[in-house]
Amino acid sequence: MNHAIWLAAASAFALAACNDPATPTPYGDSDETGASTQDVQDSMDQTPADQAPAAASDPTAYTVVGAWIRNPPPGRDVTAAFMTLTAGNAEGRLIDARTNAAARTEIHTMAMEDDVMRMRRVEGFDIPEGGSITLAPGGDHLMLFEIDRDVLATGQVLIELVFENGQTVNQVFEVRDTAPDAEGN
Repeated sequence: MNHAIWLAAASAFALAACNDPATPTPYGDSDETGASTQDVQDSMDQTPADQAPAAASDPTAYTVVGAWIRNPPPGRDVTAAFMTLTAGNAEGRLIDARTNAAARTEIHTMAMEDDVMRMRRVEGFDIPEGGSITLAPGGDHLMLFEIDRDVLATGQVLIELVFENGQTVNQVFEVRDTAPDAEGN
């Protein structure tokens, strides 16, 4: 009988640990858990811009460093986001990105076509086991369309990165006028 009580208590604790009600979603004024836009902003103030939380139960456990968004020039409503994304103990695939800072976000790559460098949309990026990919100016990147300048004006944008295995990572991207220098400033 004590074994059954212990098992029930352990199960309840595990479920509570997996269900973090403080984890906001970056969409609209609130979601089905009641997280508001202010909750998202509050969480952005507490999350370092160069780190992403990793899911302990998923062996892939992604890490993000150097996340930033280019501040677009006046009159432009598109911009790009960059980062280095590392997969843990299993290979992974980034398949989507979502944010309340833009009407639409796409995954893009740059490739030579007929001696001209062209940007094109792709379905995702593969990340090797224990390896990383870098999204950088002039190369692979996230493209944000119809941006919300009010959100960019806060200096930080929350983007939800979506992976093929169902895992998501909420990552804060710093809004910058220029790329960070080699020392990480």
